[in-house]
Amino acid sequence: MSLRFHIVLVLSIMCLTAAGCYPSGPISIITYDRHSPSNEDFQSLARDKSSMSYEVALADDQRVHEACERYHGAWGCRVRLDLDTDKLRSVLNDTFIQRGTLPNATYSLRRPEQGTHLRVEIWRELFPPPPFKATDAQNLRIFLYLITLGVVPIQVEWSHNIRYTLYIDNEVKLAHTYTIKRQDFDSILLLPFVWMNFLTPSKRDAFESTAYEFLLDAQRQGFLQGTGEGMEPTEKR
Repeated sequence: MSLRFHIVLVLSIMCLTAAGCYPSGPISIITYDRHSPSNEDFQSLARDKSSMSYEVALADDQRVHEACERYHGAWGCRVRLDLDTDKLRSVLNDTFIQRGTLPNATYSLRRPEQGTHLRVEIWRELFPPPPFKATDAQNLRIFLYLITLGVVPIQVEWSHNIRYTLYIDNEVKLAHTYTIKRQDFDSILLLPFVWMNFLTPSKRDAFESTAYEFLLDAQRQGFLQGTGEGMEPTEKR
C-alpha cells in the first residue's frame, strides 16, 4: 500500500476518534452544570392561556459560527447546531404544551406585528474562546491525544448559550441569556465507564432548566402571568 493511503488512514482514524477532529470524541464522560427541574418546580409556575407564538433559531453571530467551523468543520458544525436546535425545540414543546405552562403557544418563524412572540436563540462557545491562548503544556496534551488516537486523555470545556427574547406587539419587553457549561473528558480508556453518562444530567435536562428559569424570571417581572393557577401534577418525561 502507498504512503499516501497510510497517511489518509491514520488521519481518518484520528478525526473519527476526535469527532472532527477536536474537541469531544465519541468515548467521553460528559457533565453539564444544570439539572432538570422537578415536577414540583413546574407545578409552582402559573399557566398563561393566552395565544402566543415562539421560534427556535441559531444566534446570528458570525464570530461564533466561524469558531465552530474552525474546530468541527463546516459540515460537522452544521450537524451539531441542527441537532441542538431540534432538541431545544422539542424541549420547549414539552415544556409549553405537554406540561401546560403555555398551552396555547404555537410554533412560528414569523414574528407578528401584534401579540406575544418568543424568540429563542442558541449558540456554542469554546473555553477559552478562539483563538486558543493555550500554554505549551495544553498544546502538548492536545497533540498527544491526537497522535495516540485518544489513549492520552484530554478535558474540554465549552458551553451552550440560550437567549430568550420576549416580544409584545413587536417590541422587546424581556431578554435573558442562560449559559450551560459542559465538560468532556475524552479518552478511549474511558470506554468501560461510558455508562456513567446515564447518571449525570443530559443535554435535554440542561435545556429544560433554561426554559423553566426563563418562565420563572418572566413571571417575576410581570410577564406570562396567565390565570395565576398552579399546574396540575404531571409525570416527568
